[in-house]
Amino acid sequence: RDPVIRGVAAANFASGLAVTVTQALLVVAAHEHYGGDAAVGYLYAGVGVGGTLGGIIALRVTPPRHWVKGAVFLVVVTELVSLAGFGAVSALATAFALLAVSSLAGSSFDIWGGTEVQRLAPPGYMGRFNSVIWLAQYTGMLIGAVWALVTASIFHWDRAIQIVCAAMLAVVTVVLLAGGSESSGPEQKEP
Repeated sequence: RDPVIRGVAAANFASGLAVTVTQALLVVAAHEHYGGDAAVGYLYAGVGVGGTLGGIIALRVTPPRHWVKGAVFLVVVTELVSLAGFGAVSALATAFALLAVSSLAGSSFDIWGGTEVQRLAPPGYMGRFNSVIWLAQYTGMLIGAVWALVTASIFHWDRAIQIVCAAMLAVVTVVLLAGGSESSGPEQKEP
């Protein structure tokens, strides 16, 4: 019921869905649009670079509690816009950069969201709070896999990614911006 936890869950759902669609179609994109099969490794390297940098940034920067909801919104929007942009560019280096930015943003909100769950979970409820976040992400991944499978023959790969990113932008906007005020739950002491 907490609006911040609900927002983190929505961000994880949206991310899981959009990232899974992109991963499922990345090989097709590399083969058809970015120079062939060798581009797959190059594009996944962009994901790795961004995720690593996002983790390093999150080691040093955790938004203050009253900014977490806004910070999660900004980074999930960055992730989704970057993924959509991946389908709109023709240069391999630009695609690499967009995937890196997307992964950097995604790893940041994964860490920030997990930290906020720890802050907000009442004693004895950490497992339930974490379950909500992981259930949202894996549900998004399942729906993303089905979306990629169903739309692979209907849409071109880039349209499939862009449509799902637009839909997930709408989801996170509604949940994070219109989903209520900041958490009123008790903050748990950090170790």
